[in-house]
Amino acid sequence: MIITFVLIPLMTRLLRLFIFLFWMLPMVGAAQFSDDFSDGNFTSNPIWAGDNANFEVDANGFLHLNAPAVADESFLSVASVAIDTASWEFSVRLEFNPSSSNRARVYLVSSDSNLKGPLNGYYVLIGNTEDEISLYRQSGTTVTKIIDGVDDLVDTDPVEVKVLVTRSTNGDW
Repeated sequence: MIITFVLIPLMTRLLRLFIFLFWMLPMVGAAQFSDDFSDGNFTSNPIWAGDNANFEVDANGFLHLNAPAVADESFLSVASVAIDTASWEFSVRLEFNPSSSNRARVYLVSSDSNLKGPLNGYYVLIGNTEDEISLYRQSGTTVTKIIDGVDDLVDTDPVEVKVLVTRSTNGDW
């Protein structure tokens, strides 16, 4: 199982993202995963992988995006083993008003730890044209909105949200 976060695209070094997230990939069995980054790192216990050079844990114990000021994607992922009857809770702080070209994705489930290519999974999108928080399903490169969020909810600067997503054994979100 893989836990993954991605911010698409990274427009400036000043973009800050604080996130605490849970993300699970489907496997047989159940488990619990938690990381609040209070140990001051994301490179041990558990080990997050991906674009490590673009992230840091700040003095307050928040995961912080610290990427080059270029249009690009950055992500971190970590293995886990739960999806049925699961919940994911995370906080996000964006120090900018998100848009259709500058937004955050939090993958809850993914068939691949690298989100830069085709995969099968589910993610929460914060931002986009409608300035909302919505749930999407991704199959290969095809994306389908499955829960439409409230328009203009994140039409603000900065954005500070706490998100809770639950999934039943029957696959209901």
